[in-house]
Amino acid sequence: MSFRTTKALALLATLAFAAPALAQIPFTENFDAENGGTGQLNYTAFANWTVSAGSVDIIGNGFFDFYSGNGLYVDLAGSTGQAGTITSAPFAFVPGQIYTLGFTLGGNTGGPTNTVAVLLGSLVSDSLTLPPSQGLTNYSYNFSVLAPTNAALSFRNVEDGDRGAILTNVSIIPAPAAAAMLALAGIAATRRRR
Repeated sequence: MSFRTTKALALLATLAFAAPALAQIPFTENFDAENGGTGQLNYTAFANWTVSAGSVDIIGNGFFDFYSGNGLYVDLAGSTGQAGTITSAPFAFVPGQIYTLGFTLGGNTGGPTNTVAVLLGSLVSDSLTLPPSQGLTNYSYNFSVLAPTNAALSFRNVEDGDRGAILTNVSIIPAPAAAAMLALAGIAATRRRR
């Protein structure tokens, strides 16, 4: 083996270990497996998320259970009174593929109105305001990319306090191939008409 080949292999090995791990798509998360299925205040040991700011609580299953029968879910403003942010590992998105980001948010009974900032790199950015009386509500966003793109997903409770918005049922799923082809054909037809 030549010096150049050895050096190139060493560089590739270094890059492979230095690159951040990418999360797998499809991705689904309902938080039910966290903490052995039991709630905990100021929870940080998520399997697929990092608490990147403030604090969050994992609640439900009889522990501060505002939505009985819905398993575990995340209170995005933990018991420290600091608004929390949870962030996933980056996902690798393929050009031309259509994806759907879905999640469920609800108000926190007896708490204040909360605003949640949802960010998936430059692909999805939204701000949702939830009064405490709002029940669990499903949200979804369709998107695609033009070039290979890595992006992490985050949910941030904007207001401080110890009762944030409730998050569960997060998913990122590629559209079925047939639907993706039809959507791309529709985009092409629209461009031809112009």
